[in-house]
Amino acid sequence: MNQALANIDTKPFAGMPDDKWNENKKYTRAQIQNDLGLVAMSRKNYEAAIADFKLALEGDAQPAYQVRLAVAYQASGKNDEAIALAEKVLADPQAHPPSSSWRRV
Repeated sequence: MNQALANIDTKPFAGMPDDKWNENKKYTRAQIQNDLGLVAMSRKNYEAAIADFKLALEGDAQPAYQVRLAVAYQASGKNDEAIALAEKVLADPQAHPPSSSWRRV
């Protein structure tokens, strides 16, 4: 993954428009940082996981990355930060559909 981060600035082909490449690069970098955060979590290196999830959020503020950051905060004993971030995700209407759209099967 570190090799991917090192090579991420290399455009795959010259014909790709710069704006499309920059957007793609931003999201790809976020995915890699998220993956590094997951590896750090599995190794119980919570401070590294926090740093990686924060970098992932810079490129893509999706709720899944926010939840993973909150879990890393909680695992490292930073409960106030974890609660604040969890409440932020819960308050985001884009994070989960309204209950009226759920159907029981």
